[in-house]
Amino acid sequence: MIIEKNGKMYEVSERSKHWSVVLKSGALSVDFQVSKDICKTEAELKEYIEKEEMF
Repeated sequence: MIIEKNGKMYEVSERSKHWSVVLKSGALSVDFQVSKDICKTEAELKEYIEKEEMF
């Protein structure tokens, strides 16, 4: 799944205990790991990304 925020594209992958949210910019890649305790579903994760300033 891809989530867009402020012109940035985040690639989301589901893992057993967390969501992997990857931002790629040129040669740089940042992988944010969001616990499933915080966001249990993709919809909750999308809402979390939209409201959090770290994204």
